[in-house]
Amino acid sequence: CNKTYAYVMLNIDDLKRDAIMQPYYHGLGCIRVKTSREITYSFYSKEHTPAESMYVHTHQTEIHSTMLAGRYKNIVYDYTISDEPTNWCLQEIQCQGGTEPVLLHENVNLIQKESTIIDKEFTHGHNIFHDLELLDDIVVTKCFFNYNKSSKTAKVIRNKSIDYVCGLSNMGNPKENWELIEMMINVSMDRSKV
Repeated sequence: CNKTYAYVMLNIDDLKRDAIMQPYYHGLGCIRVKTSREITYSFYSKEHTPAESMYVHTHQTEIHSTMLAGRYKNIVYDYTISDEPTNWCLQEIQCQGGTEPVLLHENVNLIQKESTIIDKEFTHGHNIFHDLELLDDIVVTKCFFNYNKSSKTAKVIRNKSIDYVCGLSNMGNPKENWELIEMMINVSMDRSKV
């Protein structure tokens, strides 16, 4: 049985009122709604928002996340540069649609350092490599982006056999994104009553 942990109930009308732009799909596997420069809600669904650009990655800013529904496993990585051919490369990205990555190292070894189940609050440094694995069908987070701790670019460690896809290359249809968000809110609220 997948139990969803809900801490804060969201209202779709309030979210639409507070949004400063239309919701958009992000290739990491979520639909995002920005309510200010610093605050973004992310709606993940194993079924409806599968990742199309899921890489071990860093972020451009430090992120403070609060889990509003569901849980995920945060997996932290490191790497070493290799003189021998490997399956992995290190690239720098702009996090802007239509941009191409810059190759930093052709061959790296990927090293998993630790994993933690996130079900409440979490701070992720902007220069820490990580990936996430959804533990529940639906996960909702409220993220505060700390621009005081940031860089102009992020980095990805990518399996070289998989072509790079920018996380913002397919932002989806705003109307359909709102419908998916409303469905995820409703399912999360129903599960929190169990």
